[in-house]
Amino acid sequence: MTMSLNLWAQAKDPAFRWAAGLAGGLGDNWDLELAASYRPVPYVGIGAGFAVMGAVSTDDEFMGTTADGVAQYSVDNTTRVAALRGELQFTTPGIKIPRQDGCSLALRLSPGVSLALPVNNNVHVTFMPNAPGVYDNHDQRYFGNHGGDAWYFHLKAQAVFTIDRFEIMAGYMFSNLDIYGGARNVSIYGKRLNLPKKSNENMVTLGVACKF
Repeated sequence: MTMSLNLWAQAKDPAFRWAAGLAGGLGDNWDLELAASYRPVPYVGIGAGFAVMGAVSTDDEFMGTTADGVAQYSVDNTTRVAALRGELQFTTPGIKIPRQDGCSLALRLSPGVSLALPVNNNVHVTFMPNAPGVYDNHDQRYFGNHGGDAWYFHLKAQAVFTIDRFEIMAGYMFSNLDIYGGARNVSIYGKRLNLPKKSNENMVTLGVACKF
């Protein structure tokens, strides 16, 4: 009598050193990142990416009244729009999926830093008289921020499903990037903007990459 025991085995990782892909994230804000990575040794790599981002809420316009009460205003262009990212990547050996040639599952942890762009926003402000009525001519001006934080950290934790040279990545990203950080020090004639409170980013992420 013979017995057959089917165990998951460690997958052999071909010598692909480079990878490039696209990933998206969704939480309080949205994020879309084009990234590449280099893996000089098995299971350890370095990555770099360019991400565009925005607030999930479509209302990026904030209202206020000048300190003297003479005019009211609306403000837009208050959010960061992009970030440059760099990170280290630590990936576990892939576990081969039974009866699926070329398929494996691994875990990846990627700590890194982000450079928010722009560091300081020029916010667009539209003024109108603070009185009832319909006004056709509005005074429009730009106010610059100063002292915005440039560097932030992030941490990605992902499950990586490999099919031959392709990777499908699903997981979570934590970051302390402040999407309104480029406008928090804007002062409109002595009055600060009433922006949402600073909070950490928590995103569910999904991406795909090709190794070569």
